[in-house]
Amino acid sequence: MTSSRTWFDQGPSRECYERGSIITTDDGTQWEIRERLKQDDIQRAAHSPISPSHATLKLRCAKANANPSRAFMRVYLQIPHIGSEFEDSETRAAQADHTFQPEELEAYTTLSNHPTVSKFTPKLLGYKVSRQGPSGFVPGGFLIIVVWEYVEGFPLGDLTGDATGYWSLSGRERAKVREHFERTFKEISSTVGIWPLPTSPHRLVWNSTTETLSSNLSPTDSG
Repeated sequence: MTSSRTWFDQGPSRECYERGSIITTDDGTQWEIRERLKQDDIQRAAHSPISPSHATLKLRCAKANANPSRAFMRVYLQIPHIGSEFEDSETRAAQADHTFQPEELEAYTTLSNHPTVSKFTPKLLGYKVSRQGPSGFVPGGFLIIVVWEYVEGFPLGDLTGDATGYWSLSGRERAKVREHFERTFKEISSTVGIWPLPTSPHRLVWNSTTETLSSNLSPTDSG
């Protein structure tokens, strides 16, 4: 479920993720926010067996005070269950989840260090795992930041599942894409048996300059 509620524009999150803000990941690297891209939220009923209620914010960023290093960042913020937004802080704190880990953090952590797959997937550049303070939407709830490599190129499809990018290429370049896809698929699947799910053309990024094909791991959008 996606709504227009802007969790990152109110309360303790307000102005924390504006252009020019500096975010420091757990390894000490500082990242400067360049652009806010997309907000989403998944707010569930109490005691839902699925992932806890949370909001996400995708940003474009770069290493601060260093050679340009473009990257993407996503913030995962636990939010209250449906109907409990205005309960007292103690009630909201009881909802704090101490076990949640974003699927993309797990994927980037695993695949970035793999000698074969790391050639075809964006690299994990940093992360920060912290808890919300007493004034947070869910005091003690998770606040997790993931930073991953920006991959040059364009998606071969869109979120509808159509291979729009692929069909916009010339016949010669489509043949190159097919060749790279077959080789990449065989190399990844035979080595570790991992492939993005659900499969979709938008998860494939083609760089026509370097003639490289990369797999996008992000679960909620095209980048």
